[in-house]
Amino acid sequence: MRNRRLALVLSFLLLPALLLSGCVARPLQGELAQSAAGDALVIDLPAITIEYNEEGQANVEGLDLSALGIDLAALNRSPEDIQTLTAGGIQHVFVNLTPAGISLYANGKQLPSLEWTPETLGSVGTVLGLVAPDNAETVGKLLPLASNVSLGIVMRFPAGGQELPLIVEPNRAALQAAQQQAFQAAIAELGLPPLVVPIIQNPPPLTIQYADDGSFQLLGLAPFITAAIPADALAGLKLPADQIDTLQEAGIESINLKTAPDGLTVAINGTALPTLTWDSGEIENLISVGVDGGVLKALAGVDDELLGTIKGVGDFAPILQAARLDITLSVPAQ
Repeated sequence: MRNRRLALVLSFLLLPALLLSGCVARPLQGELAQSAAGDALVIDLPAITIEYNEEGQANVEGLDLSALGIDLAALNRSPEDIQTLTAGGIQHVFVNLTPAGISLYANGKQLPSLEWTPETLGSVGTVLGLVAPDNAETVGKLLPLASNVSLGIVMRFPAGGQELPLIVEPNRAALQAAQQQAFQAAIAELGLPPLVVPIIQNPPPLTIQYADDGSFQLLGLAPFITAAIPADALAGLKLPADQIDTLQEAGIESINLKTAPDGLTVAINGTALPTLTWDSGEIENLISVGVDGGVLKALAGVDDELLGTIKGVGDFAPILQAARLDITLSVPAQ
C-alpha cells in the first residue's frame, strides 16, 4: 500500500511537467498500461525531450521552467562537450526505462544496457545492504516501483543531418555473422591453434580462491593447462590485502561472473543481479558511438586514459561474446 501511494504521488508530481512540456512518442510506450491488471497503478509516459543548443544550454520545449521554480542548469553541458558530440555526428541519446530494464541508445544504436526480472531487481537492494547499508532500506523500497514504471528521456544535440530514429533494430543475422568473423580474426591474431577454440568457447567453471593477503589459487583447470600458463600472465589477479579486508567487512564471500552470447551476469554471495546486455551489438556500438562518437567523454566525463582502456576491451569483445565463462572469486570469511 505504501509503494502504491508513493507511485501515485510521483504521478501527480510529474503531471504538470507533462502537460506543459514537449513530449515525443516513445518506443514500447503503452505496453505496460495495456498489460497491467485493471486495479494496478502504473506510470506509462511518453519520452521527455531535452534540447541542447550549441552553447550546451538545456531546455525542455514548452516548459516554463522559471514559473515552476525548476533550474535545468545542472543538465547543461559545456560548448566543448557539444562540439565533441556534433563532431561525432551524435544527434540524440535516448534512455528508455521499462519494467524489463533500462536501455541506452545513441543515434538509435543500443549501448550496453541492463535487463532485469522482479527477482534480480529486488536483489539489488540485498546487495546494497552489504556494500551501502545506509541507503539500502530506501533503495529497497523504491526498486519495486520500477516494475510499474515505463518512461524515457531523449537528449537532442545540434548535429544536423538526416534525422535518425530513436531505436535502430540490428540485423541479427548479419550481426552474428560479423561477430563470428571477428572471433576467428581475434583467435588468429592471438596465434591460438584451432584446438583451443572449443575450450575458449566452453571453458570449465573456474574459481579464483583468495587468501587474506590477496594471494590466490586458480582452480578448475587441468593440471597440465595450469602448468602451461606463465606466472606473470596471472599476476594482475592478485589483490591488495586491504581490498580483501574491504570485501570481508562487507560480508562478501563470493563474486560470480558468467558470460553468454546475450550478456554478463554478476552474482554476489549467490544473489544474481541484473544482466548487462551485449547481444544487439552493444559493445561494438560502445566503441563506434560511445568512444569514437564522443558520448562517453561529453556526457559521462570519461577521460582519455579510460577511453583507451574501453577501446582495448572492445578488441577482446569477440572472445567475450563467444565464450561462456563461469568465474567465481572466492574470499575467505572474516
